[in-house]
Amino acid sequence: MERTGIKYDLDNIRKFLHKLGDPHKKLKFIHIAGTNGKGGTASILASLLIEHGFKTGLYTSPHILKFNERVQVNGKFIPDNYIKKFIDENFTYIKREKTSFFEVTTALAFKYFADKKIDIGVIEVGLGGRLDSTNVINPVLSIITQIGIDHTQYLGKTLQSIAKEKIGIVKNSWDAIISDTNKNLHSLFKRSIQGSRIYFLDEHIKTNIIKSNLDEIEFSFQFRNRSIQFPKTEFHLPLTGEHQVRNAGTALLAAQFFLNTQNRKLSVQKSRQALVSIKKNTFYHGRFENINKNDSKFIFDVSHNSDAIKLTLSIASRYPVKSVVFGLMKDKDYKKALEYLSSIKSPLFFTQPKYFRSRNPENLFRYFKQNYFRPGFVVFKEKKLDDALQRALGIENEGFILIMGSFFLVSDAIKILKLEKYLK
Repeated sequence: MERTGIKYDLDNIRKFLHKLGDPHKKLKFIHIAGTNGKGGTASILASLLIEHGFKTGLYTSPHILKFNERVQVNGKFIPDNYIKKFIDENFTYIKREKTSFFEVTTALAFKYFADKKIDIGVIEVGLGGRLDSTNVINPVLSIITQIGIDHTQYLGKTLQSIAKEKIGIVKNSWDAIISDTNKNLHSLFKRSIQGSRIYFLDEHIKTNIIKSNLDEIEFSFQFRNRSIQFPKTEFHLPLTGEHQVRNAGTALLAAQFFLNTQNRKLSVQKSRQALVSIKKNTFYHGRFENINKNDSKFIFDVSHNSDAIKLTLSIASRYPVKSVVFGLMKDKDYKKALEYLSSIKSPLFFTQPKYFRSRNPENLFRYFKQNYFRPGFVVFKEKKLDDALQRALGIENEGFILIMGSFFLVSDAIKILKLEKYLK
């Protein structure tokens, strides 16, 4: 999420939406919060709803290549001319009220969804939950994914305080799915969520990984409630990492709940197609994504907080990695990230994207050298991402170049390497 002019409250967005005619009050939404997994859950859920015939809006952030990715209807990005018209018509108001980037983007999304008359909108929280700009909606279903330590300056420094902020998206009388695996937080969820039915994911679904490789995961899925007319089914998901199976299971349970409200049934065939088509339907990219060009092999991953970095490195350990290119934003826990990076055996390049919030690679390099350097460890710093990529490409070892860290780093690297056409 962008931090430009951030105001962590709901007053501004409510005023702006009221000026626009309160478009969000005319629509149905599913709202998703969490530290990790919310983007994957949102995208798989949107793909499921699209394949079941619903006109589906999807609002996520940040983007990989182009801003328009953030606002989609049935897999099609919001057009440039709509964005321009919206900004032109509201520019005076935005400037006068000092409306933040994310407030403007959220209002734009809700207005576009209302104009397109969507059946359902899948909304990913930008930051936190309780006071996030998206939390003006009254969703038919709320989802809370894995919670970790991130954005501590806004959300608090403990898992409990962060969880309370995420819980803020749950509205009375509507259902909530909790896919977070930390049992120590479950009592907090039960205490804090009042007036809503809570569904802990593992009590309602069962999954088993059959096969996992760099290009896809094959897994079985079944509902524990045998009254649901959906047999045990094998799915193929064109993503990597066991955590994506959990995201898919969450999305399938959410789709089942929503379809129930529409007197519809979850289709095995359409669900299979939805998972296979997630990238086509939602442009979900940059998650341990493997791209080969000529004789070079790359893996891109937007692991931008310490828990995600730990997970990415765990997955990467199964594959031959010849070098790692890494960059982070200033507001992230770089010390914990570097602790995890100290486990790698490949040459490591600290660098940064062209973005004002990116952390200077000199800081990363210095801290790493002071705390984790060991004989034989090869570590570099390059101010320019272009230079880091060229040096990484020049290493003669066999294997992948793992490019990981912020969305901005992955985005810039894909453009520098001219790999845009591989994201389809």
